[in-house]
Amino acid sequence: MEQDNLDIQCTSRALKKARSGVYEHIKRGLMTRPIAAGAGNRVVWPAHEVRAIVDARNAGASDDQLRALVHSLETERARKLPIRQEAA
Repeated sequence: MEQDNLDIQCTSRALKKARSGVYEHIKRGLMTRPIAAGAGNRVVWPAHEVRAIVDARNAGASDDQLRALVHSLETERARKLPIRQEAA
């Protein structure tokens, strides 16, 4: 994960989840929401957010801990980049 942003295929591979599983995790608050990228329906995730979530999962974080991490990452993202986010 050396890129700045990851598309759905890279994010899915990093999380070891199918595309539908990524979006299910978003609905459950266990994954950050994607960022709209360019024209059409293309979305991406900041690589550092995906890395943080993968690391937390690998360390055995509970769902509540993951939700807290997701909230923290999205709050930090909103402070840094006031950009439109896709609804999950």
